[in-house]
Amino acid sequence: MSYMEKLGEAPDGMPFGAYDNLDISVLDLEAGFPVTKIPPGMGEIYAGLIPEGKFISTIHIGAYGTLAPAYDAPTILAAEHGFIPSGEAYEYFLNDPNEGPGGIAETEIRFPLK
Repeated sequence: MSYMEKLGEAPDGMPFGAYDNLDISVLDLEAGFPVTKIPPGMGEIYAGLIPEGKFISTIHIGAYGTLAPAYDAPTILAAEHGFIPSGEAYEYFLNDPNEGPGGIAETEIRFPLK
């Protein structure tokens, strides 16, 4: 956020996490914000694009610590319909549970399909 503030920019939506694989022993995680224009990179900060294509997703309502089982449903549904997840995953944080009534996190989990 401080980098975006230095550029005089603001996110164009809630933050997300991008997982290049789901193997916890060699997990590769990126975090980001949607933006309206591609900013210049700086050090470890760089702009990336989420590829177009088919995705399967689910929305998890509950604490972030309870997300793991929510990853199973889209994987099973994809297999039932003959699709294969690419091995990547995206988590879109749809709200800030620290703001508003209820304090319950809403997270969309999205898998690109091969």
